Amino acid sequence: RVFIAKALTQKPQILLLDEPTNHLDMKYKVALMKQLRAFKGTTIVVLHDLNLAAQYCDHIVIMNQGTILKEGSPTEVLTPEILEPIFEVPFKTSWDEGRYHLYY
Repeated sequence: RVFIAKALTQKPQILLLDEPTNHLDMKYKVALMKQLRAFKGTTIVVLHDLNLAAQYCDHIVIMNQGTILKEGSPTEVLTPEILEPIFEVPFKTSWDEGRYHLYY
């Protein structure tokens, strides 16, 4: 979090982040994602937490073994048809209070 705060004080136009929520407690994950969502520039984030991606990302690129499989909005990309062959587990989706959720 400290490195991201330092980066934000420099007023960048683009942030590139690899798993910024890794090893954070839930409270801090949500706070960080809200802060990134409020950032006025472009943010490119690698996330493995699909629900965080669904809730906070406008555009998602999903990859498998270095190949781009699909890109678009969370509801276009994070579907059972796309995710089940990649992760080899069943997925369900739902909307709750205006948010898209994944269950596996």
